[in-house]
Amino acid sequence: MQTSENLSYRTLKLTFNKDFVGLMLDTDRNQWQNFLRLRIMCRHLDWQVSSAIQIFGALSPVLSVVEKLTLGDVEESRWLGEVGRSHWRGLLGPFNSVKSLCVSTTLVRGLSHSLCLEGEEMPLELLPYLRELQYFGGFNAYRDLIPFINERNVAGHALKLVGPDPVRDLNIFLSMGNLARHFSWVMSREGPDLQATHYSDAMFCGILVGQGRGVSVGAAKREAALQALANLRMTRNDEIPETRGVTCL
Repeated sequence: MQTSENLSYRTLKLTFNKDFVGLMLDTDRNQWQNFLRLRIMCRHLDWQVSSAIQIFGALSPVLSVVEKLTLGDVEESRWLGEVGRSHWRGLLGPFNSVKSLCVSTTLVRGLSHSLCLEGEEMPLELLPYLRELQYFGGFNAYRDLIPFINERNVAGHALKLVGPDPVRDLNIFLSMGNLARHFSWVMSREGPDLQATHYSDAMFCGILVGQGRGVSVGAAKREAALQALANLRMTRNDEIPETRGVTCL
């Protein structure tokens, strides 16, 4: 095995499939001309994660310089099953230099729970240089990630969440139904400037349809917007509402 100084791998993609887990390492040039590809044949997500941990042990000099990590799957979530927190943490342990993490929707919940646990200290030794977390999915995925994002930010490890823009989606939904005039935000905050917690209430026709809390105004509004969008769509049977169907007191 060469030392990490002689290697230029900066991107790793780990894909969980029904029958195997695939690993691909790319150089920082992202030309996919000089890469390492591995495929581990096994089923069940917990076995796949355990196998990947063993392989990562031999590749630790290479993985220590990876800066972008992608965890994805190419199958429906029904086959995934559960993975223990210790396994997720073991999987992420070698990535000491990762700055950007991308996670598929079906893996968000288990991974987020391994990074942030109620009643325990947050494992900041995992992904110590992580600055960006990208996810795919809607309110459930966002909700699962919020505790991890907030605790990292409070601890001084600023972390940017990249994903669907719920505030934009809510504005589009309201404008298409000519409902924006019935919607309003109620914002509040607690605590000193540098440690303030922001709260956001999404109001529709004077009724609370979404609530959010975060270390920034944007984070609070995004959480509230996701709830509001889900609730408004539910009341209209997932159809774009029309003005004539709305009555406000």
